Amino acid sequence: DRLDLYEDEDKVYVRVIDYKSGSTYFDIGSIYYGLQQQLAVYLIAAMDYLSRQHPNKDIIPAGIFYYHIDDPIVAKSEQSQEEIYKRLKMDGLVNADKAVIALMDKKLAGPDGRLAASRKSDIIPIETNKDGELTKRSSVANSSQIKAMLNYVREKLLEDGGRILDGETGLN
Repeated sequence: DRLDLYEDEDKVYVRVIDYKSGSTYFDIGSIYYGLQQQLAVYLIAAMDYLSRQHPNKDIIPAGIFYYHIDDPIVAKSEQSQEEIYKRLKMDGLVNADKAVIALMDKKLAGPDGRLAASRKSDIIPIETNKDGELTKRSSVANSSQIKAMLNYVREKLLEDGGRILDGETGLN
């Protein structure tokens, strides 16, 4: 697993990547139902730690991702490299802030803090339309939505931990 940081004068951006060898894919519903909380827990821990280390900076959740460790087999063609990139692209949730997106994939960086038009990232689940706006196929949430998700996971962990301490040990 991996934690990436980008720091500027007043912010620290944090991204968590979980390396997977199987077929785990990001699903926001699975986070809600407590089935996929590992990425969120890592991000919570990282943000809490960074808040203490950088008390005068905003800690910004940049994203949470699964990266499938794979050796994709593709048919040899002119587009082989493109197909390999497509199969190895990270899956997860990206902060919708255009500056954050541009930091994660320079190919998406456009003029004046905007995103480049009609681009599809080889790295993160982001795509732009002809106006440089995110398409519906992009997997994004704004900072407050990501923080709300993290607060929900934190509450569920405390609730579940309390149940365990009360002797409830059944599998759910």
